[in-house]
This record gives sequence, structure tokens and C-alpha cells, in this order.
Amino acid sequence: GLVQNRALAAPRILRGRPARAAIRRTPIIPILHQRDPLRYFNSLLATGIIAAHAVAIADDKPHELIRQGATIGGGMAGGAIAETLLVAPICGPGAVVCAVAIVLLGSVVGSVAAETVEGTVEEELEEFARWNLR
Repeated sequence: GLVQNRALAAPRILRGRPARAAIRRTPIIPILHQRDPLRYFNSLLATGIIAAHAVAIADDKPHELIRQGATIGGGMAGGAIAETLLVAPICGPGAVVCAVAIVLLGSVVGSVAAETVEGTVEEELEEFARWNLR
């Protein structure tokens, strides 16, 4: 979807009215729709609440906080990469369901990849901490 972003464009005055070309159209994730901006905020809020609950009940809070952050960040990065590289060539214009499905798939792949990398790095750091280096 596209949303009009007036803050990024400097308004030009033509004959006493702002020019339509001055309104910059910025591509963003299709789930964030200009008529319902709270949908995006609510999904971020729900994700944050779930992650905060997982951290609150964890035995190793710093490790769980890093894991949740990596998972959320990986999901956001995966969704953004999928939107940027795959939506236009695969779906084309007007295929909203296809675009949303690809972004969600990219988010899942990104979060799983980030969680896998975080688990590998955590194992290596634990092993490195056991060494007695002087």
C-alpha cells in the first residue's frame, strides 16, 4: 500500500495552493493502511506485551530479553526484505492478499533465522566463558 507522507515533502505553492506533486507517496508494508493506522500499532503492542511476558517469567532474564529482541528484529527485517524484493515481482499491483502473505512469510523466515543465529551465538559465548584465559 501507499500512504501520503506530508512531513517528508516540502510543500510548494502554485497559484496559492500546495501542489499535488509536493505530497510524497511512500511505499510501506501493506498491512499498515492509511485508513486504519491503529492496526499496525496494535500488532506491535501485542508483540511487545507477549515479549515482555516471556521476559518476566524467564529464569535468565537478560538472555531472554536478547532472544526476544533478536526474534522481533529478525521478523521485522525479514518482512521488510520480503516486501522490498519479492512483492512487486511475484504479486504485481493490486494483489493485496499475495503481498500480505509474502510479507508474513518473510517475517516468519526472518524471525526463525534470527532465533537460530542467536542460539548459536549464545552457545559459543557460554563455551567461551568457560575458558580460563589470563
